[in-house]
Amino acid sequence: MPGILALLLVIVVVFLIFFSENLQKKKMDEQLHTIIGNQKVLYGSMANLTVGTGFVRGYFALTERYLYFIESKKDGTIKLTIQLKYEEILSHKLHFVLFIEAPDHSVYEIKAANNTAAYNILVNRIKKVSDV
Repeated sequence: MPGILALLLVIVVVFLIFFSENLQKKKMDEQLHTIIGNQKVLYGSMANLTVGTGFVRGYFALTERYLYFIESKKDGTIKLTIQLKYEEILSHKLHFVLFIEAPDHSVYEIKAANNTAAYNILVNRIKKVSDV
């Protein structure tokens, strides 16, 4: 009997984690569309952006002209928004490491020594993910 209760508890906890993740993603989608307006989102997923020795979890989206990273608080309100034009990524020294979660829940790490390489890796990974 205690084993069944423990199993039930584990199932409930997993369900709650899954439900809260989906709820947060839904709120992020709504806020993303508020931020980007009527731009077409080519790709979007939950992502981790490394900052120093830690990372920030948020929503990552690509439109035809911009790369967006949006971090939300636990209640779903926006805490941080990063909007970069592709030209800015290539021309500035904005080195970044980005972990993108694909639709199949595999995680891709994008890390490069320079921004041109990072951008090319980003585009290639997204093409691979989109083809899946």
